[in-house]
Amino acid sequence: MSTQSIFHKALQKAKKYINDEFYTSLEDIQAELEKYKDVFKDKIIYCNCDDAYKSNFFSYFIQNFNKLKIKKLIATSLSDSALCGLFESYSFKIEIVKVKSDIDYNNKALMVESLLKCKENTKEIIKSDHDYRAGDFRSKECVQLLKQSDIIISNPPFSLFKEYFDLLIKFKKDFLIIGNINAYCYKNILPYFIKNEVFISSLKNSKFLQPNGKEIYLSFCVWFCNIKINRVFKDLKTTTLYYKNPSFYPFYSNFKDCININSVNDIPLDYEGLMGVPIAFIKYYNPNQFEILGIINENFSKDFNIKKNNKNNKNPIILLNGEEKVLYTRIIIKNKSPLKCGMI
Repeated sequence: MSTQSIFHKALQKAKKYINDEFYTSLEDIQAELEKYKDVFKDKIIYCNCDDAYKSNFFSYFIQNFNKLKIKKLIATSLSDSALCGLFESYSFKIEIVKVKSDIDYNNKALMVESLLKCKENTKEIIKSDHDYRAGDFRSKECVQLLKQSDIIISNPPFSLFKEYFDLLIKFKKDFLIIGNINAYCYKNILPYFIKNEVFISSLKNSKFLQPNGKEIYLSFCVWFCNIKINRVFKDLKTTTLYYKNPSFYPFYSNFKDCININSVNDIPLDYEGLMGVPIAFIKYYNPNQFEILGIINENFSKDFNIKKNNKNNKNPIILLNGEEKVLYTRIIIKNKSPLKCGMI
């Protein structure tokens, strides 16, 4: 490969990483992690996609280190070099086991340097390996750090979310991570929602900071979590009923046992059969009220023996004014305790 080709490949790779980099607001982190404050005691927390000098995850845990009685906090992130990955590169791992009361939290860089004045805390070089950049969560050194950790908390690159999720599952780690809501429809992720082993909660503000300092709102971002706590679920309450307007809920042409729901607000609480709902339903999912059975899309349609239409498409299809209309992905659910006529 020519030097020019190598350079071009490196730049393309760097561009992908830059587009994947969004810093979570401290406000969103505080609002969510407050729910888990009792689980961090004597635990090793690993933020494996977080630059300690920039990350609000790292800042949050330092500010609350003693209050939460954390055993150790570890942070690693990709090297800042735009061309690393194809050339020798290095990054740092920062391990914190002691936080004194006189730390200045207002300036992240000064905060880290103050922490490192304590001899028990360390900052060490980690290098790239044959396959990954220095600090990449998939690299050998970072995987070793993950193995020794108890809880993984971070905002991983969206483009690598599948790999990231699989890595956490492989090593049976507790996690609280941010991702695109659509990711729960991935073939490797949905089964954990069906088994009620992973749950989603919404971000308070969905506000992120880009590397260039610009704030951006990403409404499709949610928290993915498998940490066991006493979760409080709210029943979904809608005002629509199937028996009052059954024609509003057509059956799918290629999946005749299931009715189509266009909006979460349209879910009829009196319907006993299968319902295909938009993916936004997961934000309101209460496992005590509903059961998730699967998904209708190209990857999961075989689970329901769904027939292809003439366009070789397995997404849900309804007849609208005599013509087939292909819909977006639908989650198949069933109400565990539908309202009876006497209850309405």
